[in-house]
Amino acid sequence: MKKFFVYSLLFISILLLSYAIYYRFFNEKTYDPLEGVELTTVSISKRNINLGEVGKREDAVGEFIVKNTGSNDLIITNVEVSCTCSSAVLLENKISPNDSISIKVRYAKKLPSYFYSDVLVHGNFPGSPEILSFEGIYNGNDIETPN
Repeated sequence: MKKFFVYSLLFISILLLSYAIYYRFFNEKTYDPLEGVELTTVSISKRNINLGEVGKREDAVGEFIVKNTGSNDLIITNVEVSCTCSSAVLLENKISPNDSISIKVRYAKKLPSYFYSDVLVHGNFPGSPEILSFEGIYNGNDIETPN
């Protein structure tokens, strides 16, 4: 009788462990912000922005223009940069057909050097995320601008 009790507990433990593993790894539903949203198309004027040489009194900033060329609303779910020294700002995430939006990017200067950063734009368009990039040279000096 004692063996039966031990084997029963072992069997129940294995059964509970199997259920927990299944539930954790195979049955977990993830949130999809674009579930049920129809695709649209986009047009981007520049995929790479070269900011050129930037001095210490200037900000290294650029701007991507994304146009909704489709017939459905464009919904941008996320804009991320590949480097912690860069940032991207998106003021609106829903764009009507034939409207445009600006994504402003900024490089936080640290050391004089060449810089490069990718910008990933996620949304309801084919090929999402769209990979954009910006680059330049931060020289750490003041650059004289001609009059």
